[in-house]
Amino acid sequence: MYRIVMKGIFLFYLLLLLPGCLGNNEEVAASKSYIEQKYNKEFNTDYVFDTNFLVRASPVDNPQIIFNIRQGEEEGTFKDDYLQRYWEWQVDTLIRDEIASLFPLSDEGTNFTVHFSKDSYPGSTFEELPSYKELDVEYEIDLRLIETYRSEEQLTPVYEVIQILLKHELQPTNFSVSWVKEERTESVVSSYVTERLEIPWEQAGHIKTAEDLVLFMGVSHK
Repeated sequence: MYRIVMKGIFLFYLLLLLPGCLGNNEEVAASKSYIEQKYNKEFNTDYVFDTNFLVRASPVDNPQIIFNIRQGEEEGTFKDDYLQRYWEWQVDTLIRDEIASLFPLSDEGTNFTVHFSKDSYPGSTFEELPSYKELDVEYEIDLRLIETYRSEEQLTPVYEVIQILLKHELQPTNFSVSWVKEERTESVVSSYVTERLEIPWEQAGHIKTAEDLVLFMGVSHK
């Protein structure tokens, strides 16, 4: 009797969930069709449970780039952030090895991020992906160092990072550096910023040495 009751409960909930699952599959298929027509290439897609419809996608030929597809304002329409994630990947790939020669980079430790704005970009379909330089898109580069700022010597590799960005003719609107101290217990990792530099990029060309960086940014000593 117990098995019969449990089986009935299972079937009841399955019937409740099945229409939603079928609907999600249809939406995922529609979003896949949208993204492949828009960018003229093949993508992998996967539905992600969220308060709103969300599909996570990545190009088959470059699965490192992961982006989102959401429902648009009108029924049956979609919007995505593939261009932003693609450009971020481009810049990251361009400079990562050189920055890694200055700092030991890791996902959970010292690292840097590239962030493009979420503005819309012209074009409903793309035979080739447009360049962020051609569109003059705004973006920022943030460097996060897991160390406490103690002396001006620590600014020398930061100055070298600036030279790397200049060498590759990158023009972020802002370049920032945070020195972060971490405190660990058995179950908790807490962190706080001990020092921070923010450099509007139009002023980066005036920084000729690491000493200029100290004077120009007015870094306090702690």
